[in-house]
Amino acid sequence: MLERGRNYMDRSQWYIGTPNGAVLCVDRAGENQFTGRLYHAYSRERVEIKGIGHLLFELERFFDSINFPHVSTNERTFREARQAAEPAGKMIEGKARKEEEKEEGNVREEEKGEGKASEAMKGEGKTGKASEEMKGNRKTGEAADGDGNGKKSGAPNGESKPERILSDEELLKKHGDLGTFIIRVQQRQNSSWQGRITWMDKDETIYFRSVWEMIKLIASALDKVGGQEGEGLRDMTWSQED
Repeated sequence: MLERGRNYMDRSQWYIGTPNGAVLCVDRAGENQFTGRLYHAYSRERVEIKGIGHLLFELERFFDSINFPHVSTNERTFREARQAAEPAGKMIEGKARKEEEKEEGNVREEEKGEGKASEAMKGEGKTGKASEEMKGNRKTGEAADGDGNGKKSGAPNGESKPERILSDEELLKKHGDLGTFIIRVQQRQNSSWQGRITWMDKDETIYFRSVWEMIKLIASALDKVGGQEGEGLRDMTWSQED
């Protein structure tokens, strides 16, 4: 909740700072949970947040959509775990089957090779003519694909990057009833997040080393607003330095 009577136009910590900067507006809170809205520069639509877990999934989806910050570890699933635990007997059986198929294929290739050799001897006289036809086809293809001079044209294939729609100034105008936070995740390492979070209402910024620390910082700020300082997820507080 923004304090009345204070000038918020020149707050030193009020900045977005990163391509994936997001503004979290908390409107309701209770029992270590909260609801609110999430905003970022690539959409004018707000994302309704219905709890801590929902916030994390929405932020992760947003980071993946703009491919920033890059993920340093691959995602793990139970499906991959089941595949890794396949019985060794099945793996050996599969390898043996592949070896048999490979040997059968080699025999067939040898038989085909003998037949092709005899055909090649008959068609030696046609080699020169075929070579000239191939050269002519190559020239024709270059002319069709290019600009008339045999040069290829066309833009390279690739996905278009998402465009920013909201300016930093527009994002910083968003505020929650209980609290407003600027979340700047700078790295996604060790299957977690690292970055900085700003409590706009107090103009304070703290570096967090994991998703869990970020959650506790938000919870401790909301505890202070609700007069419950000292309760809840308070191991990481705004009174600590980086």
